[in-house]
Amino acid sequence: MEPWPGGRLFERTRDGREEDWGEVIAWEPPERLGFTWLPGRTEDRGETVQVEFQVETGGTRVTLIHRNWQRSGEAACALRTLTRSFAQAASQLLAGRY
Repeated sequence: MEPWPGGRLFERTRDGREEDWGEVIAWEPPERLGFTWLPGRTEDRGETVQVEFQVETGGTRVTLIHRNWQRSGEAACALRTLTRSFAQAASQLLAGRY
């Protein structure tokens, strides 16, 4: 990720190729990060992700807002289910329940 508005969100493969996944639309450390999410899609089918960090007693609250799921078409339902399952497992792991 290039850490500035307009920066690229990309993956660099082992052979050095770079695949664009989105663009940074908000870079406001330490409070907020926002980016478009376009892996393998055109911008009109892209999604947006916003991550907010808020200091709380004993830690940090992280809020993730993922918008425009419906642009993924039929795959949207499966993607949401997978993401929710991952989020629940991650929360339990972080809380020491595993």
